Amino acid sequence: ATMTSACENFAKTIRLMAGYELVTEGFREGQVGSSIMPHKMNTRSTERVCALSELVKMYADGASRLAGDQWEEGDVSCSAIRRVLIPDAFYASDGIVETTLNVLNQMESYPAVISKEVDRYLPFLATTEVLAIAVKSGIGREEAHGVIKKHAIAEALGMRKQGLSGNRLMINLASEPLFKEAGITEEKLSSLLQDKRHFIGNADRQIDAVIEKCGELLERHEKAASYEPGGIL
Repeated sequence: ATMTSACENFAKTIRLMAGYELVTEGFREGQVGSSIMPHKMNTRSTERVCALSELVKMYADGASRLAGDQWEEGDVSCSAIRRVLIPDAFYASDGIVETTLNVLNQMESYPAVISKEVDRYLPFLATTEVLAIAVKSGIGREEAHGVIKKHAIAEALGMRKQGLSGNRLMINLASEPLFKEAGITEEKLSSLLQDKRHFIGNADRQIDAVIEKCGELLERHEKAASYEPGGIL
């Protein structure tokens, strides 16, 4: 169940990102997403991983219900359940791993869409640093927080209700009288958005650490590392 949960978490992330067209799990030539809507490219493989993972967790729960519930040496009331859940759990787990490996081999990201998404929402992410600049410039924290919140909510609602394409949060904050009096300019606020990697925090180091650990596993299990999953329907 622990192994399948890891695959399920990965699959859910892919499904969410695919919904925003940031990635694809892969779509083979001739594959049909929907028999009714020809344009659809459903994330059927990752959906399958999530479904099978739930099944394995159900089996794990079912097995736990047998603990301490046997009569003397046990009888068919418990062995019948084991005959179903043990082989089925292995079959389901195998399907999860095979499908996950297929997704890992076929998935793609869409950098252009990701870049557009970052440009759209980065000003909101930068509001914490805007608050820090405001406080350093002599504005009270609560007062600055209220002004930033007002403009951020207004901009978010404008993007959602009016379909505004650009994010003018920094421009609007710079025109705020309180910020003007403190000498906080549009140039100063916009400069926060120049180094986008600044906002990823420790993500790059975390990725490097995971790659290093994976490398150690691949060295110890060379045969398993060269395994290629079979095709899936």
